[in-house]
Amino acid sequence: MNINFFSRIILLLISTLSVCQDKVFYPSAVISVRGLNTIKDAQGTFYDLFTLGNISGVQILVSFPENITQEEKAKFERLFTQYTNQMPYTFLGDSPYWRPSAPNSPLERLSLHPGSISSPASAKNYGVLFIPGRIRDLEFDVNRALHEITLIRKALLTGQPILALCAGSWRLWEVYATLLTNPNFNDFGYNAESRTYDIAQLQNALVSNSTRYLTDVKDHSSSRMICLSTTNAKTNYNIQIHSVKIQPSTRLAQATKIITQYNGNIIPELDVNSVHWKAIKAEVIEPAYSSILKRHIELFYTDTTRPVSNKLIKICAISSHNKQVIQTKNRAGVVMNPEINTIEAYEVQHGSPLFGIQWHPEGYNANDNQASFHRNIIRYMVQAGKAYCNKRKVITALKEKFGENELN
Repeated sequence: MNINFFSRIILLLISTLSVCQDKVFYPSAVISVRGLNTIKDAQGTFYDLFTLGNISGVQILVSFPENITQEEKAKFERLFTQYTNQMPYTFLGDSPYWRPSAPNSPLERLSLHPGSISSPASAKNYGVLFIPGRIRDLEFDVNRALHEITLIRKALLTGQPILALCAGSWRLWEVYATLLTNPNFNDFGYNAESRTYDIAQLQNALVSNSTRYLTDVKDHSSSRMICLSTTNAKTNYNIQIHSVKIQPSTRLAQATKIITQYNGNIIPELDVNSVHWKAIKAEVIEPAYSSILKRHIELFYTDTTRPVSNKLIKICAISSHNKQVIQTKNRAGVVMNPEINTIEAYEVQHGSPLFGIQWHPEGYNANDNQASFHRNIIRYMVQAGKAYCNKRKVITALKEKFGENELN
């Protein structure tokens, strides 16, 4: 390459930026559909779209499995319509560019704009990827697992930011840990030549991974799930179960902006909701995998003067007690005593932001206590998604202008 080549690139970037100044871009976010078969699937998807969309102010698209049939999509449309017709409000949102009322088509209502994503391969063309939580009944749902695994693997290949919440963080950890310990992914029954999965082997892997990479936690599951109100556009049952300690020298601390409220020598704490029954297992991993994974994992530490490591994965939040949190009861009606020092969040320290978070930051209404810290996480990841989209636009423009061979 020569100076003339770099000059051409700079001129192209300037021309690209000048075009961008004349247009307003609202890069969308992508969320994986929770399921296709029940009213709870439709309810969960509506909840994800409404809460994440209202906080982020961007268009949310729903990713459906690539092999979805017309009958399955029609059934989900009926379920989605059945649920949304019960709600006294539609996608009003905080942002002026959102549609003032729901379009006629249920799938348009889903994505707010025509064109929900029917192929995981196209999800990489949008902003941040959200992987939502799931109910216990779907813990080993192989169809949902296959769809989420496909989305996550493609996102990791392209550098797409990922925010995985609650049980979604388990899936992300499962995929990431498998890529580190079993790069060809045959533990999941993946055939690289045909690019297909052996469903029976994948089903077995989901069960074994639930103990290999996860552990049960005590009293972290509230008796009520967070849900949307049927009378106003707010969430209900956002019950604070325990607190989390957030490691100051992390992207999560930057994202929440909580570090600005604390002295640099103090570990900041944040009250959180909690509806999960498992947590990430980092210190007690099966011997065959422990040496590989531990080589890449930086565990949580309380010494704020300790130098930041270069390890790939950082445990950035752990559970703690807060006596000011109202005592709540579990599903059996017994007062909860949440287990402490369990992993509540992790992040990847290099490349695009990637968070796995056990609680539900999208469940906080704007006026809830400490809500801004939680909602900041979503806004941070949406900004990362916008940066990702802009990077892809520039790279595409450069390839179109100069060709791939000259850029390599």
